[in-house]
Amino acid sequence: MVGFLERVAGAIANAAAALGVPGAAWQRDPAGVWLGGQKLAACGIHVARGVSVHGFAFNVDTPTEAWRAIRPCGLDVPQISLVHARGAPLTVEAVARELGPRLARAV
Repeated sequence: MVGFLERVAGAIANAAAALGVPGAAWQRDPAGVWLGGQKLAACGIHVARGVSVHGFAFNVDTPTEAWRAIRPCGLDVPQISLVHARGAPLTVEAVARELGPRLARAV
């Protein structure tokens, strides 16, 4: 399962680099994609009664004021959005075009 998370996180980090934000990387504990000590994406797997639930949340353009209400994975950690790290606007569609094929290849 950790290998799956690493592949998904790698796809996210590679998409971020292709979109002008290099340096993001998978970190296992606490799990996620991190950029300079700030969480750029949450990645996780939960298994209960033989059923797995997995997913990720890529912070694309979260408004700064929203961070006060968001606790990724229940952690109180600094977070950053792709747009903030990039310093320029970006559409969700542009991120999807970049990330979609990478995720498909990763999984």
